[in-house]
Amino acid sequence: MGLRIREARAGNSLSQELLADRVGVDRKTISRVENGLISPKYDLIVDLAYALNVRVEWLVEDPGRPPHGSAS
Repeated sequence: MGLRIREARAGNSLSQELLADRVGVDRKTISRVENGLISPKYDLIVDLAYALNVRVEWLVEDPGRPPHGSAS
């Protein structure tokens, strides 16, 4: 998820500090999420998706995992 957040943040030309201000957390929190050091709570994921103008599902989707319900 961290890489997706970083990708969307860069695509929106936002610094970590500006994104942090928009979602009401410290810049270090954004850095830790982007680097996979912490997993954000659902409320923060929703706030991030809104601030980044992306769908929650896109943020949490694991591109290496088959879609739910598909046979492996």
